[in-house]
Amino acid sequence: MKFFFSIRNQFSVICSALCGTTLMTVYSYIISRLQNKNFKEPKLLGKMSENLLPWLDRRTSRITGWYMHYLVGLLFAETYAPFWPATGKKGAYIKTGLILGGISGISAILLWKFSLNAHPFPPAVDFIPFAGQLLIAHLFFGFFAAVGYMVSRPKVV
Repeated sequence: MKFFFSIRNQFSVICSALCGTTLMTVYSYIISRLQNKNFKEPKLLGKMSENLLPWLDRRTSRITGWYMHYLVGLLFAETYAPFWPATGKKGAYIKTGLILGGISGISAILLWKFSLNAHPFPPAVDFIPFAGQLLIAHLFFGFFAAVGYMVSRPKVV
């Protein structure tokens, strides 16, 4: 596991974060619609911001929710980067992404539980189904973060 900072590597991390976070969020929105529940992480984060900072207007709090959601995705992708294999084998990227996605899912469940309990005015969340959805959503994140990282890497000849 070699850590290195380079423009090329950071480009791949950003691609990983954007791909993983976007497709995870699509999954969350679809499941929210199918189960008629609010599992939409950016909207929940925005509502938490709005409830905590009442001087924020609704538009600003929603933007804040989306910003925080993608920022956390970038932080997760940044922590994944040292674990991506140097070999470039697709299967190794996907396997690593799914393992890291599962670990991230457990971390996210704990973080959400803490945040909702600590928040003075939390949004209403049916937590057990939300936690289950969150774990699966992070498997999506890990898978698509791996794909985003893999396709943005330079091809080795």
